[in-house]
Amino acid sequence: MEKLGLWIGMAVVIGVIASFIVVLANHHASKTDTGVGASVDEESDLEGSWGSNVMFLVAVFSIIAFLIIWLVNAVLGRGLL
Repeated sequence: MEKLGLWIGMAVVIGVIASFIVVLANHHASKTDTGVGASVDEESDLEGSWGSNVMFLVAVFSIIAFLIIWLVNAVLGRGLL
């Protein structure tokens, strides 16, 4: 059961790092667009809060990372426990 906890921990860390990279890249890309400045600001209020978007991305990337770790361990012949 130790490995499962380690896998979950690694997946959450990878998910946090990946989501912050995506959020920062998206934020940087929206600031560099000069043609759509006002409309992007109005739409961003309607999309939801920044915190909920980050938490959603953390969850998605954590699940993906866990599945990739599981696949790599299955290919290498290591068990779940």
